[in-house]
Amino acid sequence: MEVLIGIDAGGTKTNLVAYEKNGAEIAIYRTNAANLTNDRGQAISTIIEGIAALRGENDWEISHVSIGMAGVVKNPLLPEMIAKIEEIYDTTVCVVNDVVFAHKAIFKNNAGLLLSAGTGSIAVFRAEKSEDFIIIGGHGHLFGDYGSGYDIAKRALVYTMEGTDSGKTDQLMQAICQKLGVAEIRAAIPRLYNAPKSEIASLAAIVAKLAADGDTICCRILDESAEQFCSKILAVIKSKGYSVQKFALWGSVFQKNERSAAIIKNRFSLEGITDEMLVSDLEITTAVLYEK
Repeated sequence: MEVLIGIDAGGTKTNLVAYEKNGAEIAIYRTNAANLTNDRGQAISTIIEGIAALRGENDWEISHVSIGMAGVVKNPLLPEMIAKIEEIYDTTVCVVNDVVFAHKAIFKNNAGLLLSAGTGSIAVFRAEKSEDFIIIGGHGHLFGDYGSGYDIAKRALVYTMEGTDSGKTDQLMQAICQKLGVAEIRAAIPRLYNAPKSEIASLAAIVAKLAADGDTICCRILDESAEQFCSKILAVIKSKGYSVQKFALWGSVFQKNERSAAIIKNRFSLEGITDEMLVSDLEITTAVLYEK
């Protein structure tokens, strides 16, 4: 049987799915994280062993393997991984950034704008009649990450610190301090400077909850973060002479935070962009089905 294999190599786990050429899903295998930058040997072995486990005793002819993996753009270790997989399984291999991989699955390898916001944020745009993917953002918190969980949390922390300095308190400040286990925010400074980005970003959930309850400060934080993300993306696309026809929202911020998603959709609506692709239950390994 001739099969296609799509692999979503994430930071916490790796999903491998085999498909017939007609798109029928025939096998799934889940294993550990695979990250070339963090551990080259482990990442390559995880992918190779994962394919073997997925195939099992089946007499498959693997016609193509498509992999979505974070941090692979211009990674010098990438050719080594591709060569090993192609040699072992006598197949062709394509490896792309994980968000480009999601874009291929969502838009079926066609034009569109994908906005992704989780701990960090990034956008991927492909214009009509173009084979190129334009990546906007994704450079980390030092260079923006607008609209992300980290950005929302940072804005809330800045508000909390400035409020403390001026001697006031409110429910956002209290909720932040309670989450951090401190009586006032200054006591959390050493911990915050040494905390991983994911821990900082988790504070965004507090902002989202209070905003849903009507807190005006939290609503403003979400609105400003989302608006800045959207404005940056549209400015880059317009500067290149392109226009957006279809868009999709991807990532935990949009899945768990209706207000941020609504702000983006409203801004796009004002720009005449209303064709949204829904992605809530999408299996992004289907990207392999649309590669040409």
